[in-house]
Amino acid sequence: MRIRTQLQLILALAAGVVLVVAGLAWQSRRAAHEAEAEQERSRTVARHAAALLLLTQEYPRYFEDRVAEQWRERHGALVVELGLPASPAGEWAGLDALRESARRLPLLFDLLAGLTEAPETAFTARRAEFLVDQMINETQGLADGVYRWSREAAAVQQAAARRYRWISVSSLALLVALLLGQSIVIARRMVGPLARIERAVAAVESGDLSVKVGLDSDDELGHLARGFDSMTSSIAERRDELRGEMQRRVASEQRLTDITNNIPALIGYFDADLHLGFANGPALRRFGVDPACIGEYTMRSALGDDVYAQHEPFLPRVLAGERVTLDAESVRHGGSVHFQVHLVPDVGADGRVVGFYAMTFDVTALKLAEAARAAGELRLRTITDHLPALISYVDEHHVIRFCNGTYRAWLGVDPSELIGKPLSDAIGPAVYAQRRAQLERALRGERVEFEVASTVRGASRHLRTEYIPDVGSDGHVAGVYALSADITALKEAEARMSEQARRDTLTGLPNRRQLNERLDEALARSRRSGRPLALMFLDIDHFKAINDTHGHQGGDIVLQEFARRMLGSVRSTDTVARLAGDEFVVVLEGLNIGPEAEQVARKILGGMKPPFAVGAAALPVTTSIGVVVSNGGPEDGASLMSRADEALYRAKRAGRNTFAVSAY
Repeated sequence: MRIRTQLQLILALAAGVVLVVAGLAWQSRRAAHEAEAEQERSRTVARHAAALLLLTQEYPRYFEDRVAEQWRERHGALVVELGLPASPAGEWAGLDALRESARRLPLLFDLLAGLTEAPETAFTARRAEFLVDQMINETQGLADGVYRWSREAAAVQQAAARRYRWISVSSLALLVALLLGQSIVIARRMVGPLARIERAVAAVESGDLSVKVGLDSDDELGHLARGFDSMTSSIAERRDELRGEMQRRVASEQRLTDITNNIPALIGYFDADLHLGFANGPALRRFGVDPACIGEYTMRSALGDDVYAQHEPFLPRVLAGERVTLDAESVRHGGSVHFQVHLVPDVGADGRVVGFYAMTFDVTALKLAEAARAAGELRLRTITDHLPALISYVDEHHVIRFCNGTYRAWLGVDPSELIGKPLSDAIGPAVYAQRRAQLERALRGERVEFEVASTVRGASRHLRTEYIPDVGSDGHVAGVYALSADITALKEAEARMSEQARRDTLTGLPNRRQLNERLDEALARSRRSGRPLALMFLDIDHFKAINDTHGHQGGDIVLQEFARRMLGSVRSTDTVARLAGDEFVVVLEGLNIGPEAEQVARKILGGMKPPFAVGAAALPVTTSIGVVVSNGGPEDGASLMSRADEALYRAKRAGRNTFAVSAY
């Protein structure tokens, strides 16, 4: 059955029950009111009857007009009450007899009053006594009847009140049962399925597309859940396809990059506005272009004014769609460098030229060979001596046959002293052992590139070395060309960037990334040593109020001081990290017993007691701590964090400024 139909039936049933209950309650209440009114009426008549009886007894003593007048007033009020219409519940059965008795009383009273004007004789005296006795008996009978009426009316009123209370309690119980039944139905048909859908949505938001809701009910939520599961399956399949396609593209792009970086040519791409969009490795090195800022270069700033001026006359032709070849020359290291440049237009789908490729081949060697072979050797030697790299040639017997002047600048060794020496003697046994395997590979015809760290003249240098085999026409490897570039600055920059990526910039503490690394390492050490490890999850109580009152600058001051005090409360071997906002984590290693973590928690709480100085204000700052202890079990960092987070919330519920410990 559809949920909407169920809800409509529930609402209709509830409305019907409420109407029935309301009707029964109204009827019982009305009956109670009527019985109460009838009882009050009987009481009023009883009071009139009692007063009438007293006046009847008093009048014969003196026959005063005042008493006669009071008697008639009281009798009239009694007759009025007896003559009122009957209540909807019905009239009392003996009420007619009371009315008849009340009608007889005035006749007797008038007869008695008439005797006051007759001469007083024995007859009139006996007549008066007779009338008085008859009136008293009649009035007493009336009073007795009214008393019975009053008792029966009271009984009816009590029964109606009991019935009203019973109906009220029963109605309330029925409504509660109905509400409970509705709640159970809604919880089973709506709340539970919605919770499952919500958990599935949260998992998908976190990136887990394998989760399924798994509802098979034939209602709206069941249809929604099956649609959701189908959608996530489709998305997962599409994601896998896109990942595969991306991997293929990355691999293809990497192959193209490797090809362009190893082609003996300078390759670049410029858009129609002459902004640099791509340059291969040789071009980047040749023109000194920073790869990180490649999009900021124009053709003029990348090539330089002189080289750009040689290209400029040909640019309108290539931007018009013509393929152009030109010769260019530049001065480098005091000598001319000759290039052959090919400009190839990049035509878009709409036929417009969106840019062009520039492929530049260095033909300087040919020019120099044609000019003078002897001068060429000296010039090449000069160039290599001034290159920021160690360049050498080692023959197949591991003997140095050539090295450039950079050896003098970097190593303090005259190149001429190294010529003819075995490589192991020239660079030392330790460095030789680092490079021997790569040298042997190069002598087998393999081009080898590697990085090594060496200490030279008291300074540590990172070198990227490339061994290029000297292969003869017969395939024999006569030796190896060795090129070593100093990448120390690059390595130092990478190390600084890696450290910054693992540090919180505000407090200087490890961030979540470094915490995860250290926590995994700490868990591994705990399993090996068998000693407990504790993880604490902390946050600052009412930190939002601090930010709202003192601004984010004040909040930052509190976070920094909080971090400083935490560091002062733990050992230097423990890890204190900031996750985000006012959330911090402490990892305690090498504990002897789990309860040691509680001592540290108390120490941290005590360290926060002195007020925090924020400008001119002294703020009381407290923290809540969740503690979990691992005894070297199989649980991972994520489960420990989850348990510590639960313990933290127990500390919050306990009133804050305290700690809660998860079960050991």
